[in-house]
Amino acid sequence: MAGRENTVRTRTRQQPVSEQPLSAASAPGASLKLLAAPAPRPPEVPPCMRQDMIEQAAYFRAAQRGFEPGHELDDWLAAEREVDTLIQERYR
Repeated sequence: MAGRENTVRTRTRQQPVSEQPLSAASAPGASLKLLAAPAPRPPEVPPCMRQDMIEQAAYFRAAQRGFEPGHELDDWLAAEREVDTLIQERYR
């Protein structure tokens, strides 16, 4: 076979992949901070439930003053603060 070079072809045998759990030491460039799971978030209060709570709190504030007119906005804003504080204390 003139003009043809003799070449040797070799095949490499693939090694089976070992299954080991990923750890901070084995992950290149990974740190424990990145591998740590985030803290679970508390359940959020649905907006419609928050609205109902504010309505009830504002109503009770108005009832305590005998439904005197002219304080509706003050009652509502105070009720919002009260409900938001309650939600934060309870769910945060």
